[in-house]
Amino acid sequence: MVGGEPFAKEGFDVNLSPLDTGFILTVGSEKGEKLMSGADDLVAEVQQNHTDERERSRNSVTEAINRQNAEFAVDVAYDKQDLDGSADAWAYVTQNCVACGACNRTCPTCTCFLLVDQRAKGGYERTRNWDTCLSIGYARTGGGGNSRPDLPQRLDNRIRCKYEYSRDRYGLVTCTGCGRCIDVCMGRIDMREAVKHIVTEKAKA
Repeated sequence: MVGGEPFAKEGFDVNLSPLDTGFILTVGSEKGEKLMSGADDLVAEVQQNHTDERERSRNSVTEAINRQNAEFAVDVAYDKQDLDGSADAWAYVTQNCVACGACNRTCPTCTCFLLVDQRAKGGYERTRNWDTCLSIGYARTGGGGNSRPDLPQRLDNRIRCKYEYSRDRYGLVTCTGCGRCIDVCMGRIDMREAVKHIVTEKAKA
C-alpha cells in the first residue's frame, strides 16, 4: 500500500538477511565499511546457495504481504488530495477510536514532542516529552484555543501526516507499512481500511 518492500535495499549501514545456517551480511555505507573493517576472520564468502535461499525467503514474504494487502487496494488514482474526505467519512473511520495514542507511540516515524518547563535543582529545566496528535490537548494554544477539538480532526491529522504532509516536506510517505498501529489499536482501527474508505468515498462524491 505504501510502495515499500519487506526487506532493505538501501538506507542502512549493515544489513543482516537471516538464513537457516546464519546470515548474509551486506554493507551499505561508509560507516558500515568502517564497522566491518578488520572483521574478515568473522565472516565467510557468500555462496550461490546462500543468495538463492535469501531470494526464496524474500519472494515468499513479499507474496504473503501482497495477498494480505490485496483487499485494501484503492481502485482510483490515489493522490494526496484524495484525503480531503468529508466530515462524515472521517467520523466513520474514527467511530471506534478512544484517543489512547498507542498508534502514535508505537509508530517508528512519529516524532512530535511537547516542551515542558519545570523547577529543577538550582533553577529550572526544559524537557522534551513525546506527544501524541490524538490527544485533545495536542493542538491547544494559549487562551484555550484548539484548532482540532474533535477526534475525527485529530485522526485526519495523523493520517495526513503520514501520507500528505510528509510528501510536501520530504517527497515521500512516512508510513513504513509495519502494521504496529493496527496491532496496538484498542478500537481495531486499520490504517489501510481508513485510507481506502476516505479515498473511495471522495471518488463517489
